[in-house]
Amino acid sequence: MNPNQAPHRAWFLAGALAWACLGLWWCVRVWQGQGAPQHGLLFTLGFLPFFIAGFALTALPKWLGVAALPASAWLGPLGLLMLGWGVHAALGSPGLGLAAAGWSWLLLRLAPLLRVSAKPDRRHAQGVLLGMAVLGLALWCAALGWPAQATRLGLWGGLGSVFACALQRLTPFLHAEGRRADGLLLALLLGLWLRGLAPVLGLPAWPPAVAYLALAALLARAAFNPALAAARRTPFVGQLHHGLLWLMASFALAALQFELAALHALTLGFMCTTMLAMVSRVTAVQQGISVVVDLPLRLMHGLLQGLSALRVATACWPQAPRWWLPAAAAGFALLAAAWLLRYGPWLLRPSQRRESTST
Repeated sequence: MNPNQAPHRAWFLAGALAWACLGLWWCVRVWQGQGAPQHGLLFTLGFLPFFIAGFALTALPKWLGVAALPASAWLGPLGLLMLGWGVHAALGSPGLGLAAAGWSWLLLRLAPLLRVSAKPDRRHAQGVLLGMAVLGLALWCAALGWPAQATRLGLWGGLGSVFACALQRLTPFLHAEGRRADGLLLALLLGLWLRGLAPVLGLPAWPPAVAYLALAALLARAAFNPALAAARRTPFVGQLHHGLLWLMASFALAALQFELAALHALTLGFMCTTMLAMVSRVTAVQQGISVVVDLPLRLMHGLLQGLSALRVATACWPQAPRWWLPAAAAGFALLAAAWLLRYGPWLLRPSQRRESTST
């Protein structure tokens, strides 16, 4: 096992384990009819950052044209981050400081890549690192005992920035006439930040609603661009397209003030769909597997679309049958377990490629 060759392996495996544990924990809580005050915090900062870090360690050196970081640069941060969340699971708040320190350590290792890069276009790398820095700030807020602020900051500023930049860099959707539509990306980033800040600022309901509806229309135009019809029919881009549709639906629901439904359309629908497609692709390509979107991945993708729709529908309809929410929670736990069982053994094996074309 040579972790220098493919840093995504250790980070993805840690993320998959955290995802499975959180999915099982939440499934049990929901089936028992219990909530959890830290649900938002844990699902924002508890497993997605592991996947983001593994992707960043793999992709950013390629984007910037620099050498990848050696394992000695990221094994310590990974260990400290895992220790922090383990201590948090056992003892509560003290572990969050360790997790925040581990993430900050990783950022200190990644940030110099921008300085040594000679690439003229470093916008997406800068955007991803900015989002990761906001995630670090959110972890420190959580460690200081501000969970609500940490969740808001981590979701809208951290995860939102990372996923928006990755969406433009890695998909054909936020483009115009073959070039990246930076205006649309900026509008998306501002829209995500506005959704996080509007409740705090006490803004009237209608100005943000108009902005959200306009952004939903812009995303719909990008999603159904006739020039991308052939691309949308390819399995991998088709899965990412479904994620974009959830993003569009999230802004439309936010404009209609279905806040909880809009939130889950964003997190489960857009973010988890995009994550599932991307991390599965990176894992498969690194193993030299040519058919990335195979039957197991199609089934997992279908399960995610179904449980996302069920969760959003539950949030929209107060009189929904009581079993809908537990069914969605069970589907999420099943998805996490299925991904770990399917891709975990691949992550434990040495990579079959030195250079991945997936990022």
